[in-house]
Amino acid sequence: MEDVLFSLGSIVKVTPNNDEQTEYLIIGKRVVNPNSYRAWDYVSVPTEHGFKWNVDKRNDKIEFAPNFFYFNHFEIEEVVKIADEVE
Repeated sequence: MEDVLFSLGSIVKVTPNNDEQTEYLIIGKRVVNPNSYRAWDYVSVPTEHGFKWNVDKRNDKIEFAPNFFYFNHFEIEEVVKIADEVE
């Protein structure tokens, strides 16, 4: 059965939360966000910055969170590059 989702390494454009359209590099598919326990088709990072840790300093506590962006296939507005499938 052929997978309908794009392969890892593909680059797509999505508009997150009514912001400006951004290019994302797909780094995972069929994933669950560990913070919200919500299932998504893709996890990605912005191509402009790549993977980064966001640092949040509150109440004398430092928390680190990756800049992952989760989205579903229907949210893709434009395909920039489809990566070759690795077997």
